Amino acid sequence: MKLGIAQWCLDKSDVESLYRASEFNLSLIHIDAGCLGEKNCLENESLRKEYCRAINLTGVKVGAIALNQLNDLAIVGKNKDSSFRENFYLLKIAIDAAMEFKTPLVFLPSFGESEIHDSPELDHTAQFIRLACDYAIPKSIQIASENSLDLSHNISLHEKVNKKNFCILMDTQNPTLWNHSPSILIRGLWNIMSKQIHFKDGVNGIMANALLGRGDAEIINTVKTLKSLDFNGCVILENEYYENFENSLLQDISTVHELFS
Repeated sequence: MKLGIAQWCLDKSDVESLYRASEFNLSLIHIDAGCLGEKNCLENESLRKEYCRAINLTGVKVGAIALNQLNDLAIVGKNKDSSFRENFYLLKIAIDAAMEFKTPLVFLPSFGESEIHDSPELDHTAQFIRLACDYAIPKSIQIASENSLDLSHNISLHEKVNKKNFCILMDTQNPTLWNHSPSILIRGLWNIMSKQIHFKDGVNGIMANALLGRGDAEIINTVKTLKSLDFNGCVILENEYYENFENSLLQDISTVHELFS
């Protein structure tokens, strides 16, 4: 099993996040593609070169690139058509960067403005993902959806996309926030889910505000399920470590090692 962290959970941003991750002996990181027109966007060639240099110097691999812009710029709903071109342009930038970084996965969050609420939004999301998969296939990149759907709707999404390089990205807390069981989802999606999994916990319906095992996210049961399936993939920490950053992160790292020992 490999252990990594999401860039947006560290106290350093952009390229500096890789150097910070290496200080905790984390072997990989999930990074954000950024927003078009901003200096942190991967369309910036000099930024990509800095990332390549950091990967080589630290040994920290970029396990996945996220299009977090989708949380604010819809691929569903009434504004989907006006934002399609911008989102797809950023998607191609992320896939090209993934090839440059030797990153195997690009994932598309379906939360916020891009959350899927009904069948038309499911269909439109599947259409967007199919186009993403078509662009990514020649580059040997997988495309993943991270979403709030239950088991049957995730299976339906996978069937509608119908591409060999599409998978579901699981998270330990998100399902509980939408009243789904993480263990049921993992068992039901095992053959079509990414073996990189976001690990976070939380209380009172708030994302990532509790150390692993101290919230409502059923972490212990989730790990039992993963171990029963001989999970040997990548755990990506995604808690918010605002208070006592180093201490809190080290506690979560220790918890993961203990749970999987």
